[in-house]
Formats: sequence, structure tokens, C-alpha cells
Amino acid sequence: MIRAVIFDFGNVISSFDTSKFLRRLDARSPLSSPAISAEIYDSGLHARYESGAISSPVFYREVVRRCRLTMEMPDFIDAYTDIFEPIPGTADLIRRLAAHYPVGLLSNTNAWHFRHQIRPSPPFPFFSTVTLSYRVKAMKPHPSIYADAIAKLGVPARTCVYIDDIPEYAGAARRAGMHGIVFTGADALEAELRRLAVDTTGIMK
Repeated sequence: MIRAVIFDFGNVISSFDTSKFLRRLDARSPLSSPAISAEIYDSGLHARYESGAISSPVFYREVVRRCRLTMEMPDFIDAYTDIFEPIPGTADLIRRLAAHYPVGLLSNTNAWHFRHQIRPSPPFPFFSTVTLSYRVKAMKPHPSIYADAIAKLGVPARTCVYIDDIPEYAGAARRAGMHGIVFTGADALEAELRRLAVDTTGIMK
């Protein structure tokens, strides 16, 4: 029997487009967008930020240095965080599930995305527990981030469902003992949950 449902955030609750961020930096740097992307993402800098190895100010200063950027921190934060769009249907599904189950959030993310996008998002008040990579200091698919989410919910792993858009991360949830679902859309997700006998009606009994 399913006793808890856990959601990823990016490309499950909200889509994101890092090219929007790169285009805004491109206008303030002598580097091209691909070169900026390489400095931030391919170099491992962004992973260090999302794993909690460096702070937000250090991340900003490193991007400025590597990309020879002329952008003050407030403008940088706005460019960096203004990349998300809600995915239709997911927020409503979370609201309905929360009438019957503790709902958890498990996300590879960072302090600025959490503060400016995740915490203000409409589904956030429905989360009973929150597991974030930069706080746990481990990123999916590392087992410790899944263990943190399960421990916070206080139920056996076999009674949890985890939803992620990345098959590798859903697979890691299965290895942790949970049910793992690959997200392809809210309607398909709801159908998968119903196959697991999860109550998605939102009607309290």
C-alpha cells in the first residue's frame, strides 16, 4: 500500500530553460552562450553549487570571473532564477494527493532557485517534507538523498512513490526500495498512480 508520494521539481512541477539565463549573460560577457554554458555547467561549477559545496555568493563570483561578466548580483539572480514555467496539471494533482498522503519534495537544486522559485510556487505549501541537494550535500542519483527523503517521511521505502523526469533518477529511487515513475505529463502520471491504487480524487473520506 502506498503511504507517501515524492516529487522532483524541475520538469515535473515546473519546466526550466537555462538558455534564457545564458542569453542574458551573453549580453554582458565577451564569451558566447556555448562558452558561458561550458564555464558554468560543463566545468562542474554548477554541480558544486547544487551539491552545497559552495555558497551562492561564491557561485556568483566564480561565474563573474570565469565569464568576465559585467552584471551586479541582483541582476544575476533575476537572470538565473527567471527560467521556470509551471507544468499544467501537476500542481493540481499534488493538491489532490495531499488530501490523502504526505507529499514530499526531492530536488537537485540550490539556494537561489529554492528561495526565488520553488518556495513561492503554488504546490509548495502542500509538501510535508523537503529534501534539497544543496542542504543534504548530495545530488541524485546518490543513495543518501533518497534516504533523507524516506527518513523525513517516516514510512517504509516500499510504501513510497517517487516521480522524476529523468529515468536514471527514478531508477535510483527503485534501488532505494521505492516505486519509481518517470514523468511524461500530469495525465500519464495520474494514470500510473491509479495503477498503484493511489487515491488521486482529493476527496477526504
